[in-house]
Amino acid sequence: MSGQNSGSKINVVIADDQPLVVESVERLLSAMSDVGSAQTVDHVDALFDHLRQHTCHLVIIDPAIATGPGVTPKGLALLRKLRIHYPAVLLIVLTAETSADLLQNVVELGVTGLVSTRDDASSLADAITRALERHCFLGPAVCSRIYGSAHWRDDPHAVGQRLSKRELEVLVDYTAGL
Repeated sequence: MSGQNSGSKINVVIADDQPLVVESVERLLSAMSDVGSAQTVDHVDALFDHLRQHTCHLVIIDPAIATGPGVTPKGLALLRKLRIHYPAVLLIVLTAETSADLLQNVVELGVTGLVSTRDDASSLADAITRALERHCFLGPAVCSRIYGSAHWRDDPHAVGQRLSKRELEVLVDYTAGL
């Protein structure tokens, strides 16, 4: 991947409490030459403990991850807290969520990537590659849910008016195959 300037390897945290998902993501990351280490955490408290103690470049997270024993946020509140406290960390959301409104809210938080568990593994690999190049990536199922809903199709000229500048850039990149 060409996104890393100095050829240094990145440290990744997989924050998910589903063993099959974790195993699949680990397998994908092991084949990527830019990944130096991949740690896993299975609840929110462990994620924040890890981020406080270790250098992390990229977090791949399911926002529905278990919260752990402490009082910790979940869902959009969790993603918001990560963006506020760790703004330099690239954040890719891997979710089974299908609500167009909730997916749109995740995009608006400024995540680096948003991939559905319904997408194939190459979408997550593409999201990682784009993140390292400092570009945003939305998986095909996410794009379909957000931009394929009826209210977007009713007025094709309204898409540019309803999307933020950044969202429009992502959509243009996605449709161009970038």
